[in-house]
Amino acid sequence: MRTRARQKIRLYPIPGASKQARRWMEAKLTVCGRLEWLENSLVVTSELVTNAIRHTGKPFTLVYSEFDDLPWIEVCDQSPQPPTWHAQSTSVESGRGLKMVARLSVICGHSFSADAFDGKIVYSLPIRDKDTPVDIPPEEIDLSAYQHTVVTARPRGSVGAIRKELR
Repeated sequence: MRTRARQKIRLYPIPGASKQARRWMEAKLTVCGRLEWLENSLVVTSELVTNAIRHTGKPFTLVYSEFDDLPWIEVCDQSPQPPTWHAQSTSVESGRGLKMVARLSVICGHSFSADAFDGKIVYSLPIRDKDTPVDIPPEEIDLSAYQHTVVTARPRGSVGAIRKELR
């Protein structure tokens, strides 16, 4: 198993931060030759960054790394509160982001940071753009496990099995 060095950018909760995050992620994926994951990775990035801005209002870090040659996205924020799911409503624009991330990820979830700050890391291993998102309507995805540590959006085996399946 090979892991590419973690590359990160510090972002602030200001207008344009999501756009800056998407541009940065696009550059990383392009340089690393991971264009098969570009669209889904940009959606995941946008959703995770938007959540960090909306729910913490504090500076946060966007991280790109590769896990066994697969793109890995993290947002590290300063909130000790776990991500929460909201009832989906057609009349409200918010509340769909984490479900969208889950549908576009092989694995996603969160863990609490062991770093100096008292916060959490929300992460995703996005599916390739040509792969089909989870075939469950977003409103029917039960992701209560997300509030503990890991959600496996598509039940799979080891990272090696995931790698084989994605190649």
